[in-house]
Amino acid sequence: MPGLTYSYVLEAHDKAGNKRNFVGEGFKVSAYRLDTPNGPTLAFSGRQLPSQDPRRPATADASVTPLLVEAASWLNQAPNPARPIKVTATARTMDQAQSLAASVAKQIAPHLIGDPSRLQTTAEVRPDAPEGGNVVIACLK
Repeated sequence: MPGLTYSYVLEAHDKAGNKRNFVGEGFKVSAYRLDTPNGPTLAFSGRQLPSQDPRRPATADASVTPLLVEAASWLNQAPNPARPIKVTATARTMDQAQSLAASVAKQIAPHLIGDPSRLQTTAEVRPDAPEGGNVVIACLK
């Protein structure tokens, strides 16, 4: 999931039975898109939105967040652009998750074709969620 730091451990055994572990450097997963039969699934860190990252100044018009405009463009190219869309925000607290889901839905709605009521939001709480939360946007069946 974007926003978390991952690492890996390689465990090697020699012919004498000695074992050695090699710990890899930490890395982060950036925003990504998966193509599914229902349409694209997009995932990104809440920190990538100016309104969610205190280190980034908020723009005068939050509806022009380039990441969400690109997400809307991919969703508009789905096989059935009238299909319902689910925005799932995951954060460490319910308030943060609900705020993130509402913010994403509000910003992306003007850029989607079709009925705005097809946009659904869900908030999930996970104690191991990245700071700033994360978002998954997917077309439903």
